[in-house]
Amino acid sequence: MSKFYETITLELQEFIRQQHMFFTATAIATGRVNLSPKGWVTG
Repeated sequence: MSKFYETITLELQEFIRQQHMFFTATAIATGRVNLSPKGWVTG
């Protein structure tokens, strides 16, 4: 199930920082979804 947020709270920021990889998605009401992986830095 998706969750929608108007802003990214401090708690969400901390949660995101702790993840190795996550996805963000945006879309307008009549447009396509743009989904991008974030993180997963190797090396």
